Amino acid sequence: MRSSYVRVVLASLVFQFLLVSLVSVEASAQVAAAKVDPLKNLQYRSIGPFRGGRVGAVEGIAGQPNVYYFGATGGGVWKTTDAG
Repeated sequence: MRSSYVRVVLASLVFQFLLVSLVSVEASAQVAAAKVDPLKNLQYRSIGPFRGGRVGAVEGIAGQPNVYYFGATGGGVWKTTDAG
């Protein structure tokens, strides 16, 4: 009688261990899939400005997407009407 009880308890423990192992493997696979970098296929390219310089401030005009003003650190205010 006692040995059948021990067998049932051991079988239950083995089943619970296998179930927990299966769930943890599935959860770790989901975590690994979530760590995929969506930006890894992008390549760096310079979009400008191609001539360097330090800028103190930049301001755009609402309604005129290509017009910008910027203040240079060496003095002066510059304006562009072609977004560049």
